[in-house]
Amino acid sequence: MDKNSKTKDSIIEAAIYLFYMKGYSATSIRDIAGRAGSNSANISYHFQHKQGLLEHCFTDFFEGYLDGLERIAEQLPRVGAQECLLQYASFCLHYYRENFLLTRLVLREISVDTSLNREVYMTYLSKEKFLLKMIMEEGRKRGELRPISIPMFVTKLKAMLNEPFIHSQYFMEVWHIFPNEPYFTNAYFTEIETFLQECLFKAVYPAPIELAKA
Repeated sequence: MDKNSKTKDSIIEAAIYLFYMKGYSATSIRDIAGRAGSNSANISYHFQHKQGLLEHCFTDFFEGYLDGLERIAEQLPRVGAQECLLQYASFCLHYYRENFLLTRLVLREISVDTSLNREVYMTYLSKEKFLLKMIMEEGRKRGELRPISIPMFVTKLKAMLNEPFIHSQYFMEVWHIFPNEPYFTNAYFTEIETFLQECLFKAVYPAPIELAKA
């Protein structure tokens, strides 16, 4: 990795940490440069301004997320909706854990009504809606899934996937559950698998799948 790339990566890592710990508004370019061991000119060179740096964090997160979801959706004709949904849940948990701080930052900031978030809703999250809806509609046509409300079910599923990472401090401090550890990913996936089998799948899935990698 060349020096330019190392500098850019250091700036991104510092920004993610500070945006999460201090909040976007309370974090200055000088703060980011100081933590990154760089200078403000490098931030301007790579990202133009602080908003550009936040946009990069969002873009990097959602492009990786959607790339994984698209790869799962491509398997739909071959493996069916049940396995796609299980792989989706597994992928999310691994992706969130492996990008723990960025995930917490994005899931928190995405709840705020901003022009950046509205762009995310219209692009990345609209694509997510399309892919999940396609998987579930195909599953209903094939008779794999119960005829339940897709929006309501996706709301439940995403709440289950997101909650440990949105409120991870609560789970760590009160319940001593650590969503950033592989043990949690594996154990929690088993709970979500049971939820899908009992609430959505028409027949019990024959055997646990191998957990997908982010």
